[in-house]
Amino acid sequence: MILDNAYLIYGDVYCLLPLENGDRLISAEFKCGYNAILNLKKTELIEGVVYVASPFD
Repeated sequence: MILDNAYLIYGDVYCLLPLENGDRLISAEFKCGYNAILNLKKTELIEGVVYVASPFD
């Protein structure tokens, strides 16, 4: 079985990895996922929705 997304447990927060456009997260989940991925840039959480810029910009 192949998993598209993996979960990382950081304290009492479950992090969804990788962060993708349209994911609905709370701030703690977003921060956990953002800090877990070193090469992630131009990613924002706006009103609970994740926005990831194109890597080709």
